[in-house]
Amino acid sequence: MTLTIELTSAQEARLRAEAERAGKEPAAVLTAWVDALPAGTPASSETWGARKLTELRANGALGVWKDRSEDSQTLAAEFRALAETRGQLPCD
Repeated sequence: MTLTIELTSAQEARLRAEAERAGKEPAAVLTAWVDALPAGTPASSETWGARKLTELRANGALGVWKDRSEDSQTLAAEFRALAETRGQLPCD
């Protein structure tokens, strides 16, 4: 694909300086920048954050604390007990 773009003299100077720094032609610098773009566009207009929020809700990772009946000390003790046994093999 051949693409013609209009650059200001300042933009052209920056492009040429980057090309010289990289030891490449300006077109090669632009091609490298295009290659660095994310592959494709999302299938929907939904943002990554909205998708992640939906995923977390579906997995029950959000809203789990508001309905807990335990006080913070009891909850902390439960978490500590779980952490202390993490990675240990069950005894028969």
